[in-house]
This record gives sequence, structure tokens and C-alpha cells, in this order.
Amino acid sequence: MFWNKDKNRAAAFVDYEYWFISMKNFYHAKPDLKDWCAQLRGKYQVESVRFFGNFLDRELADEVTRIMRSSKPTATTRGIL
Repeated sequence: MFWNKDKNRAAAFVDYEYWFISMKNFYHAKPDLKDWCAQLRGKYQVESVRFFGNFLDRELADEVTRIMRSSKPTATTRGIL
């Protein structure tokens, strides 16, 4: 009743490596980044979404492009996007 998206600010810090490996091992699928980000942005005023993991790993290296498409702005270091 008194909920206001503009007043519900949020930031997300995601252990993407754990999420990715869990989805792969249990469901044989990849995380649905577009839908997850859309749901988060639909409910909150998202200030920042950051993903971390070992993106130098072969399996996760291809995920960097998917992450960048789904969550901007993105800061890249050795293990954080």
C-alpha cells in the first residue's frame, strides 16, 4: 500500500561463479541474467549490480559478455564485474 519503487533503493553483489556452477550442476542451465535483472529493477531502484568470480576460468570467460549486456554499469578487475 505504501510501497514506492523510488524509495526502495538497492545494490546487488553477486557471487556469479557459485551461481553459474550451481545452475550448471543441478539444472544443466545457465543463470537467466536478463530476467533476474529485470525482476530486480522492477521491484527496486537499483543503484548498482556487481558480479564476482574467477572470470579467467574457461567456463566463466564466455559469461563476461552476457553479464555486461544484462547489467550496466560494469567495473572490471581481475575477478569483479
